[in-house]
Amino acid sequence: SMPGAIAFYTAPDGSIAPENNERMRILANGNVGIGTTVPNVRLEISTLTVGTTPTTFLSLHDGQNNDGNGPRMTFDTQDGANARETMVRLSGIMSDRTNGTEKGYFAVETMNSGTLTEQLRITSSGSVGIGTTSPTQVLMVAGNISASVNNTYSLGNNSVRWREIYGVSIYSGDIILDNKFRITEAADGIEFRNPDGIAIMRL
Repeated sequence: SMPGAIAFYTAPDGSIAPENNERMRILANGNVGIGTTVPNVRLEISTLTVGTTPTTFLSLHDGQNNDGNGPRMTFDTQDGANARETMVRLSGIMSDRTNGTEKGYFAVETMNSGTLTEQLRITSSGSVGIGTTSPTQVLMVAGNISASVNNTYSLGNNSVRWREIYGVSIYSGDIILDNKFRITEAADGIEFRNPDGIAIMRL
């Protein structure tokens, strides 16, 4: 049999004459295209409009107007018992519905041991929290931060310096300041070395 497709067209307002304005197409393989006649995936949305203004392709709206509500998008699959489970959920939640001063946040949840758990949040002020739902800094991480390879990454550089560093634990490795002054871990404490590598103080 010959494969077929279903195409949807629109006509100008007030006209019943068909126009060559195809808006959507469903291919024989089930792929759906909006703004394209050759969708390569299950749903492809495209535009040929030329311009410098970003185009909104998809809008999710929640008609409820209570704090804590908002649209969500889920990514589901089948588990070992062939039951449908959500693996990832993206949410845009309203946290303050006061007219004129509305606030909202974006949350990312992942499935962990059978429970959807929030892993990342971007607040209305732009603060990002990883492992925390209430970041008070531009970036707040609840947990350890580690480089993937030892002795590879720097914390700042000569032109972008960190003003203050706070810590409660000392790990193997050195702190090298801009003038090559070095703070290093010694066998019996902390050692301070000058730019020539000579120890000048030990605590």
